[in-house]
Amino acid sequence: MKIQTDMDLQKTLFCGQFFRSQVQEDGYEIFFRDKRIFARKDQGNLLVQGQVSQEEIRDFFDLDRDYKEVEKALRKYSFLKEPLDLARGIHLLRQDLWEVIITFILSANSNIPRIRKSLFALCQNYGPKLEDDFGPYYGFPQPEDLRDVRREDFREKIKVGYRDQYLEKTTKLILAGQVNLEDLKKTDDPQEALKDLMKLSGVGEKVAHCILLFGLHNWRGFPVDVWMRRILKENFPGRKESDYQELAQTLFGPYAGFAQQTLFYYAKTQKMGGKKE
Repeated sequence: MKIQTDMDLQKTLFCGQFFRSQVQEDGYEIFFRDKRIFARKDQGNLLVQGQVSQEEIRDFFDLDRDYKEVEKALRKYSFLKEPLDLARGIHLLRQDLWEVIITFILSANSNIPRIRKSLFALCQNYGPKLEDDFGPYYGFPQPEDLRDVRREDFREKIKVGYRDQYLEKTTKLILAGQVNLEDLKKTDDPQEALKDLMKLSGVGEKVAHCILLFGLHNWRGFPVDVWMRRILKENFPGRKESDYQELAQTLFGPYAGFAQQTLFYYAKTQKMGGKKE
């Protein structure tokens, strides 16, 4: 399958939003929605191998959105110009909600290699064993697959440390229907969605915004982490940290999530915040 796109595959896969991919000799092995694909870019084309439809690929990589228009809308903020240039080509993936919940619960006080290792271990221990034209692989375990997994199992087999309690409790909350994933997907109100997400164990405001953005595909999500605090403090001195969430929503509106990902990528790449001109 060949699709022409300006998306930068490497940046998109490794900008901190997605963790179930591996570098191959010629491209990337990518796992999503119990599918496995092998993808690479060549002369402006996304080349994909796997048992997936073009519709699934376009949806997952968000290929039908006009990112140039998004960038144009955000360029009115001078401190975003350099980050936008550096992050050009990043797309916000349309990931599975349950997988994103587990992913960002595991992300607390962790790092990308550790998160990736834990997720692959989780799949290998509790996910369904699947097979495609390239051989066997493991899908992502659903809540039912984790019903009988104990905290000790998460800690010993997945190496998640203190997050073992969060995985156990969140799984039970979902299975008990105290938070309904299908209802969450239908929620248009980001504040209502955040409120429900924070009922889950291990999900505070920052993680809830990550899930809102990456799992519910609601671009009103704006996770405020150490990088965001540093950048907003430098560019808006005198504003209280408690105001940063509202500030971002007011500034960036429907593009808040993309602005956050752009700033996050810039800050992590440059190891610094932006400067206000």
